[in-house]
Amino acid sequence: MSQYQILETSSSSRMTTIDLDSKLLQEGIIEINDEFTPETVSDWRNALLYLKSRLTPEETKNKPIQLHINSPGGEITSMLGLIATMRSMQEQGYIISTINVGMAASAACWTLMAGSPGYRKSLRYCRIMAHTLSSGTYGKIADLVVDVKESQNLQKLLDELTIEMACPELVEKSKYLDFWMSPEEAIEYHVVDSVI
Repeated sequence: MSQYQILETSSSSRMTTIDLDSKLLQEGIIEINDEFTPETVSDWRNALLYLKSRLTPEETKNKPIQLHINSPGGEITSMLGLIATMRSMQEQGYIISTINVGMAASAACWTLMAGSPGYRKSLRYCRIMAHTLSSGTYGKIADLVVDVKESQNLQKLLDELTIEMACPELVEKSKYLDFWMSPEEAIEYHVVDSVI
């Protein structure tokens, strides 16, 4: 919940208080401003589903749902659930605009790419980073073998998503090292469509 409170006048001229995040959600704006964890991604997915219940696809053509992204990334499987929700809504005709408002790294970069084509944007001076999956495996050797196989499967899926949403060159550029981009460079790799 936001630390900022807004006073509003209700229809009976009474003052009510609403937190800033709730006010932004009423306007169709979701702030992705934390690390991707099961809990944070669940909140963002729930906000998307709430907007889906309140808006028609036609309404989002005039005023797209906006995801404002400023995140270092995080857990990939949670991110995949968010992207699956976004894509399901897009297939139903919803327009989802993704806007980098600070840093879109790792899972946040893929989320930025998952916006509706033509509606993926970055503010000037922001940074974007793509890289290969980090597995974080440890434990018994038998478990390591299973974890490495699952990491390879996830990396293959991420490469396929990157090629589909951006371009094959981005897979190669981010294969061995973190690949940082300016917004203008991100346009060249089809991560975003415009700088605002």
